[in-house]
Amino acid sequence: MKDLEKKKGVSGYTNVNDQIQGISKANQILNNKKEETLQEITQVVVQIENEVKDKKQKLAPEIKKLRGYRQKFTDLEAIYNEKKKQYDAVV
Repeated sequence: MKDLEKKKGVSGYTNVNDQIQGISKANQILNNKKEETLQEITQVVVQIENEVKDKKQKLAPEIKKLRGYRQKFTDLEAIYNEKKKQYDAVV
């Protein structure tokens, strides 16, 4: 084959072709590994999203209560400050 390549003026074609095929195979293996890794990462992300969603659902009623308590606190604090102002004015 090498003699035929020399005769046609394309010496080294077989070597280059073999190298290209080897690189192509290595590239395919690398792409397969990338795909597997991407699938694993996707599964982890989906799992985390589900956990966050579940925790949000569990905390939603508590957060709603907290908002109510904050409003009551603000109202009571305003009353307290007003009464304290009156008291300080008397003293």
